[in-house]
Amino acid sequence: MEVTGLKELNKRLTKLPEKIERNIMGAAVRAGANEIKKAAVANLGGKKTDIVVKKSRAPKGTTKYKIGINAKKWYLKFKEFGTKPHVIKSKKGFLTNGSVVFGRVIDHPGQPARPFLRPAFDENTRRAIDAMKKKIAQRLEKEAAK
Repeated sequence: MEVTGLKELNKRLTKLPEKIERNIMGAAVRAGANEIKKAAVANLGGKKTDIVVKKSRAPKGTTKYKIGINAKKWYLKFKEFGTKPHVIKSKKGFLTNGSVVFGRVIDHPGQPARPFLRPAFDENTRRAIDAMKKKIAQRLEKEAAK
């Protein structure tokens, strides 16, 4: 009797744990990132869609997610980091908001930083780690049941 396909089977068996590990760790890191996102949204007082969690490229064997501001809400970076005093000059005519004319030049006093992302990370690291532990335990139980 001749058995064929052992090399292919061995190849699949060696890849299976790596794939399972990658899936479990990806889910765990995302769960931790979502905890920080919840805190950032609460600090901001905005909508869930204002803050995004995106998977990003990472070296092989690692998982990386970025937590940041939704591209459509680009102006929130000014709230997080603040702005220096600056001059706004009109390129065409007067500066107006539709009903009030401000003039051709405005001396903007700047805006102090009112961070919401960094404090969310600093204050919720433990919650994120706990969420990751919980997710790993759930996924390991799920894989063991298969």
